[in-house]
Amino acid sequence: MDPDQADEPTPAEAAPEAAEKEDKAQAEDSTDSKAAKDTAAKTDVKLLKSSKTITAEQGKGDDFAVSAVIGKDAKVPDDVTITAEELGKTTDGFDYEQYKKDALAAIRKGSGDVQGIRSIKFYDISLESESQDDSVEPSAPVSVKIEYEDGIKVDSADSVHIVHFAEQKNGKVTAEVLDAEENNVEAVVDKKESKLTQASFDTDGFSVYAIVGTETITVDYLTHDG
Repeated sequence: MDPDQADEPTPAEAAPEAAEKEDKAQAEDSTDSKAAKDTAAKTDVKLLKSSKTITAEQGKGDDFAVSAVIGKDAKVPDDVTITAEELGKTTDGFDYEQYKKDALAAIRKGSGDVQGIRSIKFYDISLESESQDDSVEPSAPVSVKIEYEDGIKVDSADSVHIVHFAEQKNGKVTAEVLDAEENNVEAVVDKKESKLTQASFDTDGFSVYAIVGTETITVDYLTHDG
């Protein structure tokens, strides 16, 4: 036998290796094909060409209505819709008390005179489209409005804060208070009833939001007359 041929695999030994290479190549082709199809699907999506107002479908017993105004600069599908679900103490998979604590902690970071929470409502708000599988993430801020039939008890418009629970790249959720000026936060309060009737804000991120009415620390000063 030629010494140079001693290390060459026999046909029987080479067969499994060749089959493995072929399987790997087929898997790579399949992955590339799927990626190409996904890219083509996204390319075929028709984008919104003008401003559009959308309203979330209300569930039975809901005392709130959520709507949004989306401009073409958001670059979202033209069949975009909005969904909104109120999250409460009995909502599966939702840690109400922890989210409440996180909301208060986030508010206190920017306002040291906050004593506690008078009222709080949580909503899972998202943009959806039948023309794509994933939830829609706009390229520009969207104006969101939440309206209440009976209103929510608050001290004043200044006591209302909107907290966004944003998911970070590492999967951790952090509470962030929306900046009143940057996010165009507005609260409409019936002063006679001390009730919040409408809250609005601009955002380009959709997930869980909290509408919070806080209680502030009040200090009574005594005069020389007592």
